Amino acid sequence: MTNVFVKFVIFLMFFLQSQKGICQWQTIYQDSNIYNMGVHFLNADTGFVVGVTWNSTFVQEGIIFRTTNGGVSWDSVFTNSGNFMIEFPSEAIGYTGGHDGSVMKTTDMGDSWTIMPSWCCNDYSNGYFFNNDTGIVVLWGGEIYKTMNGSNSWAYDTSIGGDSPFPGTGSIQFLDDTVGIIAAGFNGIYSRTIDGGANWQSGTIDSAMFLNAIYMKNYLEGYAVGYNGKYSRTFDGGATWSAPVSLCAYTLHDMTFFNDSIGYIVGGNEPSMSTIGIPNGVILRTQNGGNSWTVIDSSYFGYLTSIQAVNDSVGYAAGGEGLILKITNANILSSIETHHEEMQLNIFPNPVQDELTVYSSNSNNNVELKILNLLGEEISRGIFNLPAKLNLKSLKNGFYFIQMIDENGAILSRKFIKQY
Repeated sequence: MTNVFVKFVIFLMFFLQSQKGICQWQTIYQDSNIYNMGVHFLNADTGFVVGVTWNSTFVQEGIIFRTTNGGVSWDSVFTNSGNFMIEFPSEAIGYTGGHDGSVMKTTDMGDSWTIMPSWCCNDYSNGYFFNNDTGIVVLWGGEIYKTMNGSNSWAYDTSIGGDSPFPGTGSIQFLDDTVGIIAAGFNGIYSRTIDGGANWQSGTIDSAMFLNAIYMKNYLEGYAVGYNGKYSRTFDGGATWSAPVSLCAYTLHDMTFFNDSIGYIVGGNEPSMSTIGIPNGVILRTQNGGNSWTVIDSSYFGYLTSIQAVNDSVGYAAGGEGLILKITNANILSSIETHHEEMQLNIFPNPVQDELTVYSSNSNNNVELKILNLLGEEISRGIFNLPAKLNLKSLKNGFYFIQMIDENGAILSRKFIKQY
């Protein structure tokens, strides 16, 4: 009987460990004296994590971590002020900073960092660079500052509104050099641009929703996350959003997708927000394009603030208590979650002059097709059986989206170009 029991225990431990290994995030670094806030990887092996260290009253100094071997080892540089963001517009040139408007720049992939001229007295936690010289940052009050000369000087550009305490204004994402979106914290305020930031159009998802991040999977489909586990979706490029729902009891900080179906959200509760005073992180996962989410782990000692998918299988996450995580098999479907058969939407020709053919291998009858502009505004709609041919002769030249809604309510979108 004893031998049978021992064999059973060994089998059970092996089985549980093998199941835990499926789509598992592994802790590759941790230091309780550090609050990690930003992660940026150039490839699966080379990347950076930035954050701050603390004393009993306020920010003591910042820190920049770098790895060139996929997180096996890290070198670090301490800085005079907190580092809230990290951005590399090219392989060699990168920027970090945040506390009191500080900016540091590297031109040698992080071998050395230069303190750039001081330009502001307020904090920011996110930035985006269009190229090595031109970039924007968003202050915690929603003010946008811009540089055109590689951070030698910055100038006030505009204010998108919103307000966000530490760790700062939610997120900045650009899908290309023209189309971008910013999450702006309190009152669910967000702002989007289709002309590279020359103009911003602000809106509100929900006045009771605090926005930490917006992630656009493509030009039309996107997701918003924030405090109290709140989650919202858009299918028209951010023109409209679904009523927020709560996925869990944790604050949701950041998210990413590894492919059209598989995505992750990270978050957690800070000690001040926890009933037991222990910082804990949480990871949620979807396998069906965001239709449903599962909490896969809430046991991390350290709440998670940022995440990046490097490719379709490798990703990194970072957060409080100096926590850095890595996954190497993010694209593997878990046996305990429902498999989602990916739908397909196909169009041709693209660019199109007069007639656009639309077809799908999954849905054929009674689908709704919409034509939308880059702002998500509806140009036309109709019910069709596929394949369908749409007459676009009267459509002006430019970029558009075609959106398909099938009989089950599933939504797919494709971008196309109309030209004469």
